[in-house]
Amino acid sequence: MTVEGPVARRMPCRRNRPAAGLGSWTSDSVRVGPWRWIFCGRGGGTCMFCGSGRLALSRCFGSPSWPGRLAESFLSGKGAVMLAHRFGLRSRSWCIILLAGLALSILPAGGSGQELRTWSDNTGRYTIRAKFLSVTDGKVTLQREDGSKVQVELARLSAADQQYVRRLQAETDNPFKPVPESPFRPVPPAEPATPEEITAGATVPDWTGVPMVSVTPTSPGWRLSMDTEAIQPWEGPLPAIPLPPRTDAFEKAKALVVNPVCRRAVVGYVYRRPGQPARTRIVICDLAAGRTVHVGPAAGAMLPLALADDGVHVLMRPDEIHPGKQDRLELWAVGSEGNISKGLKWIPHGDRQSTARDIKWAAFVDSQRLLTLGGEGQLALWNASTAQPIWWLKIDSRCRPALSPDRKLLAFASGKQLGVLDIEAGTVVAAQPAPQPLSGALFAFTADGKRLAAARGNKLYVWESATGRLEQDIFMTGAYAMDCLVFPSPDYMLVQRQWLFHLPSQLRVWRYAGHELVTMLGDVCWFLVFDGFQGPGALVPARIPHPDIQQQVEEAVSDPDLLVLKPGVTVRLDVSGVEDAQRRKEVHDWLAEKLRQRGFRVGDQGTVELRASVESAGREKIAYRRLGRIPPYPDTYKVRRFVCKLEFVYQGKTLWEIESENILPFLIRLKKGETVQKRLKEHEKPNYAFFQYTELPKLLARPSNGPTLGSSQVTIAGIQ
Repeated sequence: MTVEGPVARRMPCRRNRPAAGLGSWTSDSVRVGPWRWIFCGRGGGTCMFCGSGRLALSRCFGSPSWPGRLAESFLSGKGAVMLAHRFGLRSRSWCIILLAGLALSILPAGGSGQELRTWSDNTGRYTIRAKFLSVTDGKVTLQREDGSKVQVELARLSAADQQYVRRLQAETDNPFKPVPESPFRPVPPAEPATPEEITAGATVPDWTGVPMVSVTPTSPGWRLSMDTEAIQPWEGPLPAIPLPPRTDAFEKAKALVVNPVCRRAVVGYVYRRPGQPARTRIVICDLAAGRTVHVGPAAGAMLPLALADDGVHVLMRPDEIHPGKQDRLELWAVGSEGNISKGLKWIPHGDRQSTARDIKWAAFVDSQRLLTLGGEGQLALWNASTAQPIWWLKIDSRCRPALSPDRKLLAFASGKQLGVLDIEAGTVVAAQPAPQPLSGALFAFTADGKRLAAARGNKLYVWESATGRLEQDIFMTGAYAMDCLVFPSPDYMLVQRQWLFHLPSQLRVWRYAGHELVTMLGDVCWFLVFDGFQGPGALVPARIPHPDIQQQVEEAVSDPDLLVLKPGVTVRLDVSGVEDAQRRKEVHDWLAEKLRQRGFRVGDQGTVELRASVESAGREKIAYRRLGRIPPYPDTYKVRRFVCKLEFVYQGKTLWEIESENILPFLIRLKKGETVQKRLKEHEKPNYAFFQYTELPKLLARPSNGPTLGSSQVTIAGIQ
């Protein structure tokens, strides 16, 4: 695509693929301006996410194939807001994600169970292929093959069809009602709420005079104390809590929120079917009693962000993808009969534009106050009964802060700083530089509050809460923290909902699968799981790891031969795969220094080998679209591709590997007299910076039959 204006730069595509052993392939993610790139899969499929929620630009590699043609057809439609393309000649993974109005029918609409047949009216002029649904007040409702519904007067049907209907439904009413010329009239859909109706009654708070909290600590050093009496461990049995099934494949369980005071949870369902208004269902569960207490439906797509201490009021936010549309907060109360009463409604940052209006995170800190995080990093404390801000603090907008178990402290990221806020005092009581910038980091405390963790990408840090001492600096081989971090016990961390890491050994040791969401309350993990698309669901509690799993892990990590790569081990460095002699020496020096920094020795007698190579991947087609061209047909060019690769090898088996291809511009701004092919020629070279900046793992286990020691399946009956 050629455009006028600043050029968007894209970071190297890394495919982190540990092979055999306690590690497996993972994904990488970078943000470039308003775009988020997800590099995923063994084949390196790449997805681009536009911050504005609209597809503005696209690029597809490779010769024509069905994914390329499919992307072309979707690009020309109005419903596509996101697509994925193949990145590199070796790619085999494709992912096409279509959002915001793309009418995809996954399953046929439900019906009465009748078969499709041909219907005709009494004149023989009109026919339709459909199945019978119902007859009410003399009107027959039919369903077409595409799922749409039509109505027809029973009297306007042919005699054979009337007889067929009477066999199915004996009730008929007065047939003498006026009908249009064609009796097959579509059933009118329910009218969705207008934007004015949605925001009616929503207030915009006045921020004048609201104090801003300084991010500078009130005193030097790091000294924190935790109210341990406020942390109540779970006692007694932990039964699974049944949940209502989903309506069909178009309804998703989107959120799971818990409250430690009332010991309740709320599950948010959102129904989105093309051509139909969205709707919401919230289910409130009493975790201590092991039962569902309230189920409430509502119009529109809304997500629960936080549950109040009374266990009845739920803080809701629109479930939208467009910037500036996640801006409204509503406080709902669910009655015993399932009725929902909507109380406060406000737009916290209604004076801002686009993503600055959005609310990214929220939590109640007591019965009267709650915290929210805005799209520009505005962390604010609110009076929950008046929707008025008490104070605010500027932090990283992409991080996900964490409340301490006693809800007195909040851990957050601000630039290169790790900070802790005293919520009651409204002051930052501790801050220190982090090992690396924590923008976008996920935070979590242990159940006793003694440890604090932050995960960003494939890096995990663990500190002692009281002193701020860094205890663990872990390169998470085979995992990538994106939206879930759970600290189930002092020695274990659950990353991305499924991968369990053993912190002392820094190894990924177990996998939990089958569930959709997971959160933690006290020392108990709560898994949200369903039995198929329309089967029953359950909240399944568990303390992880289970005793038998913990025993297996402890036995494995106690084996002195488990880790073949660890500090003190001699590593043999092989850079013969880099053909350019000058670059080969640079690569050797970079990698040798990295190995020494990790605590390894470098020598020819090493038991583990680190191989560096640069390979030509041949020439490949790439398409760019010129802005303003109508129709927007792409221009295709051939570009030479290079693959830079690093891998640790032990006894001929790959322990870990990572690759990067040469960087091609996503946007091109041409100078006068310059051509696209000339600009692309400048990028036909290996990405040698990959060898300089890639971080190497510190610990690797010997090859085994799987990525972990074992795995468990979460079902509605429990963890198996």
